[in-house]
Amino acid sequence: MSGSVKRSLLFSFLDRYASLAINILSSLVIARLLKPSEIGTFSVAMIFTTLLSTMRDLGIGSYLIQEKELTQARLRSAWGVQLCMAFLCAGMLLLLSAPLARYFGEPLLQSLLSVIAVNFLVIPFGSLNYALLIRDMRFDAVAVIRLTQTLFVAGVSVGAAYTGHGALSLAYGNLAGVSVAAVAGIALRRNVPWLPSFSEVRRVLGVGTTLTASSLFSAASTSAPEFLLGKLQSMASVGFYSRANGLVSMVNRLLTDATYPVAEAKFAALNRSGESCAQAFVLAMAYLLAVGWPLCMFLSVMAEPLVLLMYGGQWADSINPTRILGLCVLLTLWTTVCQAALVATGQNRRVLRGNVLSAVLTVTCAAVASPFGVIPLCLSMVLVSLLAGIVWLKLAHASVNFDWAQLRRIIGMSALTTAAVGAAAAAGLGLCLWLELPRLAQLGIALFMATVAWSATLLTIKHPLGMALRSFVTARLSRTRQGTT
Repeated sequence: MSGSVKRSLLFSFLDRYASLAINILSSLVIARLLKPSEIGTFSVAMIFTTLLSTMRDLGIGSYLIQEKELTQARLRSAWGVQLCMAFLCAGMLLLLSAPLARYFGEPLLQSLLSVIAVNFLVIPFGSLNYALLIRDMRFDAVAVIRLTQTLFVAGVSVGAAYTGHGALSLAYGNLAGVSVAAVAGIALRRNVPWLPSFSEVRRVLGVGTTLTASSLFSAASTSAPEFLLGKLQSMASVGFYSRANGLVSMVNRLLTDATYPVAEAKFAALNRSGESCAQAFVLAMAYLLAVGWPLCMFLSVMAEPLVLLMYGGQWADSINPTRILGLCVLLTLWTTVCQAALVATGQNRRVLRGNVLSAVLTVTCAAVASPFGVIPLCLSMVLVSLLAGIVWLKLAHASVNFDWAQLRRIIGMSALTTAAVGAAAAAGLGLCLWLELPRLAQLGIALFMATVAWSATLLTIKHPLGMALRSFVTARLSRTRQGTT
């Protein structure tokens, strides 16, 4: 792995770990300040926000990263498209706010959507430069922006919730985060024109429209369970599902938000230079699965002490959904590398095909299972995750042409590591329950045992990540000895 990629991954993971810690702390407080129904209402509001956000972007970020000849005219056209779409989406959300509130029978939904609509007018001032920073692999600047944004989202959300603003506090927090990102984007803007243009709009949208359609299906797939629960069950059911999904998503974002931009930038650079992405694809998969699968397994095993310790007894109905959704993330984690490789190499139609199939599977299974409650819905998502994961691997192979034998070896090694971590965590939890230790001690002991099992297994089976860690430690010890002599 090159030095630039290592440095990019370092900053990306530092950002994600710090952001995860902040999100955990803020979620812990907000879960005790807001009711499940309030969080459920905000989750329903975010469904429509996510769909419109996908329309607003029109794939411009990915276009800017993969474009081989990024001229000033193309930058101005990308900027012009983003501005137009921002005003269009803000207007649409305002117009839809009242009808949607009546449809769900929740007046608060109108106020939430009205506040969120303002976000669309602010986002373009940060998003263009953000994509250019990723293109240049300046992940140190990206990390600073994201971490600052996370701090403001958490601080404003907690402050507003504490002063009694209910679900609106989450909308105020999001607006504060978007505003900080916009200010940072303006401050870091270099050689990017302010005057919009549409001279190269066909080239920009030629890539963007396919990616947007793909992202819309992906967003629909993600939003379908909460939408159907909100209509067929209750806002409290949405809240329990959303809290479980939020905990699992924090872990998922920790992994995917850190690896996706780096992987996409690396694959795009290889593609621009005419080199194969096959080896980089397998190595990225090895590193991601070696960390992600054991982490998802630990989350599923330790769901009860985690949920009760973080959110309190009122969220006990989120424990089993957390266990099941943790397995869903485990089954779909590799799609992050698959999508990054496909987008970076310009295989946008394959991305669209994968997202369409995933959306159809998700909506169908969610429609069948959601009338029976949260648990059946979560179980149906496990089936969707398994089928969708297989589809994405086949699509990626058609583009990247990686070695199946190498990938099977990586998957087998990662599965063995995951089983070892799961067994160690379960043994640690069982010991703590037998000794009647408090929940924090349960987490600490289980985490220690799982970490030991993870490290020992990686080294024993000679997993690529284990070998990389061994080389890193050996090099550090060698430097320390040289420094003391």
